[in-house]
Amino acid sequence: MEGERRVFFKDNKGDSVRFYSYFKTASYLLVFSAFLSLVLTGELEAPYIAFITIGLAASLIQKKLDLSPLSKWIIAVSIPFLIVDFFFISKDILYAFTHLLILLTNARLLSLRTDADYNQLFLLTFFDLLAASALTINLSFAFTFTMYLVFVTWVLLLFHIKKEVEGRIAENKEQALEGAVTIPFFLGIGGVAVLSLVITLGIFFILPRAGVGLFSKKPGKVMKTSGFGDKVDFGDIGALTLDPTTVMRVELPDFEKGLGSIYLRGTVLDSFNGVSWKRERSKLEAVNKENNDFVISKGAKNLVRQEVILDPIDSRVVFGMEKVVRLSGRFQTLFTDSYKTVYLPVNPSSRFQYTVYSDTRVPNGKELDADRGIYPPDVVDLYTRLPSLSEKVKELASSITASSEGTYRKAWAIEDYLKKNYSYTLSPNRDVSLPPVEDFLSKDKAGYCDHFSTAMALLLREVDVPARLVTGYVTSEWNDLGRFYTVRQRNAHSWVEVYFPSHGWVSFDPTPSAMTVEENITVTAISRYIAYIRLKWDRYIINFTFQDQVNAAKKARRRTELGRESVLRLIALIKLKSATVMRPFAVSIAAIVLIYLSLKWRRSKRTMRYKLSNKGPVPFYREMLLILAKRGLIKHEGMTPREFAHMVTAERGPLYGSIKEITAAFEKVRYGGFTLGAGEMDSINRILKGMRKGKRQKGNAALEDEALCIHVP
Repeated sequence: MEGERRVFFKDNKGDSVRFYSYFKTASYLLVFSAFLSLVLTGELEAPYIAFITIGLAASLIQKKLDLSPLSKWIIAVSIPFLIVDFFFISKDILYAFTHLLILLTNARLLSLRTDADYNQLFLLTFFDLLAASALTINLSFAFTFTMYLVFVTWVLLLFHIKKEVEGRIAENKEQALEGAVTIPFFLGIGGVAVLSLVITLGIFFILPRAGVGLFSKKPGKVMKTSGFGDKVDFGDIGALTLDPTTVMRVELPDFEKGLGSIYLRGTVLDSFNGVSWKRERSKLEAVNKENNDFVISKGAKNLVRQEVILDPIDSRVVFGMEKVVRLSGRFQTLFTDSYKTVYLPVNPSSRFQYTVYSDTRVPNGKELDADRGIYPPDVVDLYTRLPSLSEKVKELASSITASSEGTYRKAWAIEDYLKKNYSYTLSPNRDVSLPPVEDFLSKDKAGYCDHFSTAMALLLREVDVPARLVTGYVTSEWNDLGRFYTVRQRNAHSWVEVYFPSHGWVSFDPTPSAMTVEENITVTAISRYIAYIRLKWDRYIINFTFQDQVNAAKKARRRTELGRESVLRLIALIKLKSATVMRPFAVSIAAIVLIYLSLKWRRSKRTMRYKLSNKGPVPFYREMLLILAKRGLIKHEGMTPREFAHMVTAERGPLYGSIKEITAAFEKVRYGGFTLGAGEMDSINRILKGMRKGKRQKGNAALEDEALCIHVP
């Protein structure tokens, strides 16, 4: 083949042409998107990523170098490798088959010769994508899946065109493809692919949810949280490194601007041995369930609702803003201890979602200052217990609270003293020759939250005020797009709870504001949008359940009812107003509308008199005959319209030539079956109007002639 036809496909002589470049490029993009989806899961070790990269690079030169023997060798060792991998290396069937898919895909890339080879490659990339979907729940899969969907649409269509063209060449029925495969072609097909994805998402939200799957990822890597746990080793803590890894997202759907900094309560530590904190009252009891909610306590109102997505951490604790009242989620059982901390039956192995309702009301300083009742004996026994402390610590506690009376004033004095006289640092100096508390309070005077909270709890106990340590998270990273807080590893925190006889346990935080310095990082618009999309991905894709479908249906129905109620209220308001102020106005408007419609009807009626049809009499011709009959010009029964027009012209002269125009229009409609245009009808109406005005007057026959002489250009 010669000319442009050579640039679009391959002829019998084996010339390389553009169409095959398109097909090959699309095929490699498809393989790349499948491999990228595996790499972005974060579950592939470096050797497999290197093997993928080498395989893609080697496949580009597989026609210049015969790599088919290497391909056969890889296929031969793949099954033995699968067995070894499953029993001795990964020890997981999903990971073992994923590694096998990588081997087979690379082997096929090294020996692409026939259409069957390409078919096998496309099928392997599909299984690569399935493996990636089972290995990850991250937002990155949405990106790679969309890429794969676009590329696979291109490839399958080009593959079909390729087979058709090669078939026509073999049958000597070549047809040129000039202009058929262009950039707009690829963009159009890609748009169709994306549209199909949108439709698929709609089906995804409609189809009933299933709680099981054929493939599932093995328990994920559990994050270990510094600063949070069932034990705080105060004396052994060294320098901390800020970790920006996201632990959870807390959505507040009922608040547009957030609540400032929020505290997410974890667990309570009540016993200090001089070096570390731990819990003594750790007995757990099952939480009662009422109306699908786990009820922790009763009686509280005006609760704050939180939608929490929690990543797996090295703890069974279920977090919520302070004083958790109710909790709901996909749990069969929950437990709680005497501190109202909520626990899962086992440590979570994957991300999960739940809804928690909290009573965040805090008594003010005046109310707390007035609370000076007697402590219960069991509270005093446990929460004022102290290890052996130096005289310096005892003297410091006495001096800080010397002028303070009552629980609140003592707690406020110690909190204020620590904030003003000690500094926050992630790298405290540790003098091992001194007890850790004395080192912090009297020498270094710098530390982070565990140092401050421990110091305050011990100083309070030293002056006989019951106090305990609380660990959890505190964050102020609010995303106004999705109305949620992002909680990171670096937000792990500890603070103090102080007991008041009438109000119970109330939180105090002695850590200086420098504690939150790490949060004063500018959050760009892009990062806010990404965080928002990740939240929606986790909420409505990964954790989308049948109950979510039911809630969505109820919400749609509720909005419909609200819309109907709004319309009814508007109608009622209009009726009320129309009885007084709006009635005259409405009557005026109605009168104007009626006058307008009447005029329009009269005009349309006149126009409708001349609505043309090839069936029955023609109105405008009949009106012309009536006008002429009044002037003595009568059409006899046996006379044709054209003969009548010639007769009138012969008797009255050429001034009646306009009658011929109406006659011609009549013949066109009556015998030709035509419909006159708007311009023709306007001309006929003007002629008839002139004829109606041309009434005979005595001694003035010329007036009639002038009126009838209407020539239309």
